[in-house]
Amino acid sequence: MQFTESNRYPFPAHAVVQVFGNKDYFIKKYTGAGATNIQVLEEQHNGSKTRIAVSRHVDIQFKGMPAVVKCDMTLTDEDGRCVLNLNFSVNINVPLIGDKLAKVLGADLKKKFERDSHQAQEVMAEFVQRYL
Repeated sequence: MQFTESNRYPFPAHAVVQVFGNKDYFIKKYTGAGATNIQVLEEQHNGSKTRIAVSRHVDIQFKGMPAVVKCDMTLTDEDGRCVLNLNFSVNINVPLIGDKLAKVLGADLKKKFERDSHQAQEVMAEFVQRYL
């Protein structure tokens, strides 16, 4: 099941992408958004490429359900600001009820992305000044 969400930042994309390469940004953002058990699983900086993998606990859990969530993000400039488009899919491989559960999980994720966006605005303002 496919879902989309957009976040807008009042900063240029070149600065926002630099913030996204800072693990401390994610830790502070997720802490402020109410996530628990936040762990940086991976941090790699290789020239112009950065990979940061973060795990965190959020509200909804389907114990014993094989849920797979994938998200593609695109950051684009728009009049001196930028837009982060999130295109994500939720798949739960359970006969008969998998799509219904995916819809519930997807709706919950959209709420979390919205809450995360508000927290990101505050934390972004603190971190982005380093890259402007």
